[in-house]
Amino acid sequence: MDALRNVREKLLHCELLIPCGLIMKVSEDIVRMSHSEPCGIRGCILYINLEEKDKCQHLIKLPLDPSTVATFELHLTLKEDVRSVCHIKKFFLTVSGCLQENPSSWNFSWRILCSGFTLEKKKLYRLQS
Repeated sequence: MDALRNVREKLLHCELLIPCGLIMKVSEDIVRMSHSEPCGIRGCILYINLEEKDKCQHLIKLPLDPSTVATFELHLTLKEDVRSVCHIKKFFLTVSGCLQENPSSWNFSWRILCSGFTLEKKKLYRLQS
């Protein structure tokens, strides 16, 4: 979580609103996709990307166990919610944050993630027959 917090602060320069249940669903899928791997979840390198309107931005590469040789990669793509309702929600979040803190925070931005995501697996080894 610290790595993601650093990405949010240094790369995105915004707050992320994550839908309820998204982290649980992603973690369940990661565990399920790791089940058949030789080293299990310890052999995973997780790449996290953020898909915006017209581009996909790489956020971070996370080896889940740096002391284990990676046997597969998972590419997680989170998606920004671009529905018009979310633009209104972002506006109210910005205004309420500025009123509570100080007027200099008007440049502060929010990103709202939708509950949809993709998780793709890439094996880094071949089984010998």
